[in-house]
Amino acid sequence: MKQDLNQTRYFMYVFISIWKMLCFFCATCVIIWIQESSVSHFFTEFSNGFGAHAITIEEIKPVLGGTSLPDISELIPTGDDITVQAHDMTPVYVLLINVFTTYLVYISGKFACKIMIQGFSYAFPVNLTIPVSISLLITLCGLRNGDPCFFHDTFPGYLFFQSPPVYFLNDFISIQHAWIWLFWLLSQTWISLHIWTPKCERLASTEKLFVSPLYNSFLIDQSMALNRRRDDQADVKTEDLNEMQNERNETTSNVTGASDPRNNIKSSDSITRIYVCATMWHETKEEMIEFLKSIMRMDEDQCARRLAQKHLEVVDRDYYELETHIFFDDAFAIPNPSKDDKQVNRFVKLLVNTMDEAATEVHQTQIHIRAPVKYPTAYGGRLVWTLPGKTKMIAHLKDKSKIRPKKRWSQVMYMYYLLGHRLMELPIPVDRKDVIAENTFLLALDGDIDFHPHAVQLLVDLMKKNKNLGAACGRIHPVGSGPMVWYQMFEYAIGHWLQKATEHMIGCVLCSPGCFSLFRAAALMDDNVMKKYTTTVEEARHSVQYDQGEDRWLCTLILQQGYQVEYSAASDAYTHCPEGFNEFYNQRRRWIPSTIANILDLLQDAKRTIKINDSISGPYIAYQILLMAGTILGPGTIFLMLVGAFVAAFQIDNWTSFYYNLIPILLFMLVCFTCKSNIQLFVAQILSTAYALIMMAVIVGTALQLREDGIRSPSAIFLIAMTGSFFIAACLHLEEFYCIILGIYVHITKEYLQLEPIGLVFVFFFALILVIQFTAMLFHRFGTISHILASTDLNFYCTKKAEDLSPNALLNKNGVDIVKEMQQLRDVDDPGYNKNSNSGPDRSGRRKTIHKLENAAKHKREAGTLEEAFNRRFFKMDTNGQSPGTPLRTKRITMRRETIKAFENRRDTVIEERRKSRMQTLGANNDYDKLPAGGVQLRSHRNSTTMSVQDDFPRGQMNVAFVDDEDANSIQMRAMNNWNNNNTRM
Repeated sequence: MKQDLNQTRYFMYVFISIWKMLCFFCATCVIIWIQESSVSHFFTEFSNGFGAHAITIEEIKPVLGGTSLPDISELIPTGDDITVQAHDMTPVYVLLINVFTTYLVYISGKFACKIMIQGFSYAFPVNLTIPVSISLLITLCGLRNGDPCFFHDTFPGYLFFQSPPVYFLNDFISIQHAWIWLFWLLSQTWISLHIWTPKCERLASTEKLFVSPLYNSFLIDQSMALNRRRDDQADVKTEDLNEMQNERNETTSNVTGASDPRNNIKSSDSITRIYVCATMWHETKEEMIEFLKSIMRMDEDQCARRLAQKHLEVVDRDYYELETHIFFDDAFAIPNPSKDDKQVNRFVKLLVNTMDEAATEVHQTQIHIRAPVKYPTAYGGRLVWTLPGKTKMIAHLKDKSKIRPKKRWSQVMYMYYLLGHRLMELPIPVDRKDVIAENTFLLALDGDIDFHPHAVQLLVDLMKKNKNLGAACGRIHPVGSGPMVWYQMFEYAIGHWLQKATEHMIGCVLCSPGCFSLFRAAALMDDNVMKKYTTTVEEARHSVQYDQGEDRWLCTLILQQGYQVEYSAASDAYTHCPEGFNEFYNQRRRWIPSTIANILDLLQDAKRTIKINDSISGPYIAYQILLMAGTILGPGTIFLMLVGAFVAAFQIDNWTSFYYNLIPILLFMLVCFTCKSNIQLFVAQILSTAYALIMMAVIVGTALQLREDGIRSPSAIFLIAMTGSFFIAACLHLEEFYCIILGIYVHITKEYLQLEPIGLVFVFFFALILVIQFTAMLFHRFGTISHILASTDLNFYCTKKAEDLSPNALLNKNGVDIVKEMQQLRDVDDPGYNKNSNSGPDRSGRRKTIHKLENAAKHKREAGTLEEAFNRRFFKMDTNGQSPGTPLRTKRITMRRETIKAFENRRDTVIEERRKSRMQTLGANNDYDKLPAGGVQLRSHRNSTTMSVQDDFPRGQMNVAFVDDEDANSIQMRAMNNWNNNNTRM
């Protein structure tokens, strides 16, 4: 019921606001009736008050001298009356100023809360409003007393505040009881003290920020202060991580259902869990390295956040648990008929062999990762690595003779494995599973993606902001070389700038690409999503919709269940795009039919979808119908464009041009129906080349036609508007401005030629779509800037610098960055760690090139894990200083003696807590004290169906990520029968 009220609160407050206005009006009438015994003039003279009328002013002579504030009855009339013409529009101007300024205050305050600058930009102005307003009134009254005509050209002469005399302060405090107002102000400040220390997440929704969705424009400062919610969101603390660690040691007999489900939910259940799920097939070495580097960066970031909470006791709201899964399609080579075993193919071997190279590039030192542990499985095999940050990376090798191939079935596999098996079979109450599912996310990736942890965190921010968000995608940048890549850069840019931004603002994004998207586990586990996603293909239409556009179909299922799909332009990811014509042609031949099929499916079910999904409305469906109409009319429009272009360029009649363009189309249709794919691609390549050459002549003809029509022609106006909108969009995306240069020539030519032959109808049709997309892009860009500001540390002049912060405050603010610097594997055995910083006058003397070469020649063994490297530096810190091994100079802060002392205090605290824990383990809590009399109590092994939450995210294990011997190479791939001999665990 509470969720339903939150969804209808804006609709309810429309009626509540009307009731408030009626109550206010009735109270006003009652007060007037009490004072004047009649309220009729309040209605009869209402219209005259807003029209031209005269005002009679009676001149008075104020009492001079005395110690008390003069009352109205003490003023002596002089008998002179003056009639002036009233400024009838003054009340309207005052009302409009109040409306616009208070609305500006409201949206500015909400913006400050969303981007995490609430202290200085929200609480500070709200508390200063009354003192500053009183000071301004005193100043205005002082100026009016000094010169009665000072505001003659600003305010009407008969309208001004009552100006007290200059000696009024004592009387004002004593007689007018101003001390009550002071206590009132102090009480308001005390009641709203929570607005100085916000704890909300980045980009929090309005429902989480304010109790009421509306505001009081007459008392805007009190409304903003008292309407702000107290943030009661639980932070991820060290105790929660310890609780998760303790759950690993619990057996299934200790987990029982509770009578009160609300008391069963633990704070550790709200910790963000990210399963990285990547699909691979035949990626190249360069693509695999980019993907593995991204995973290594995620592993490094997660380790730093864990160590910051474990050792520095830093409360990190962005903490997450991480586990990586790679699903390798067709991972086994064609078996030799003379042998009974199977060998993995060369792409799996390439993945294993590139692990060291990717880790070396990320950690900037030579790293050798131990060969993965191998497990035979019913679907093929599994390889398990432990990365330097102690997160797991698991490669699932699919045998196409045992399990369905292709990407959709890989997605089905990891959904059922991670959500159906790992989550739903946990021996915990249902309410805990529900909370865990809301905070568990699947990061769907392709095997060639390149991204940074910050991009993932931005998507997680969207998920935390909106619990009804089922999926979120980022800005995909195509990488590669060649003209085909240039065109795709422009196409991707326009698609994200205009189309995805429009879908995000007026409804929901229809496709969250599988190369880089974040899905909520609760949305995938909903009815008719995961189950329906496993539907097998029985018709030709199913093959187009299900297998050729699996990402779009999954998003369609999520939308039809009432969840939302959003787009974050601040989250950047880079993927390799087709560089050749054949690959590009095949890709678009899959995408375009699947897009049409899924949009038609959504439109056919539009009535039910509008009812169940709050973000999809009638106007959004109408917008999609417009786009679908443009897609269907597109081929015919292009055909007519070519006919008109041939007439303009080659000076031939319409029918001859019609036949010239019809014959190649019929020929290509015949080839598509009768020939194989390679022949179709060859013919398509020839026709594309021929039309490219013809278009060079067409450009000249259309330019001449444009000059003849003039700049006021519909086509010229539309061309200018479209080009201007693209240019403004590029200016709003300065880092991607080059994309507009690469492709605007092709797009302008195509759009102009589409519109010239078919006249004003298509001009207005495409112009309407362009206006909608451009307007939505402007609003979405503002939201993107807000997201960037919310995730960035703003070093304003009002923000304390690092050297001005206390040591503990410095550790709390920059704890994760400090840990990232201290956990680096580079030079961990060098006593002069980080001494060759770029700061200081003697830079050349700090390089010690000879020492580095000597150390490299000794082949020192690097630290096993990032945590081990951190511990080496953390427990060697000494405030006696002057030691070359004493750290630490990061890019953002400098470690002072006081900060190192704070480090020592926290280190001592960690050592003391570990000592106490060890003593408790050896003492009363020792399991050996409870052994049966017959002998040693054996601990039962946990089967696959009784896994705890902690099995999902193992931590604190013995390091197996690195090896001690230098001669160990990457894994030697063995036959499947050898796996069965060496490993019996399934």
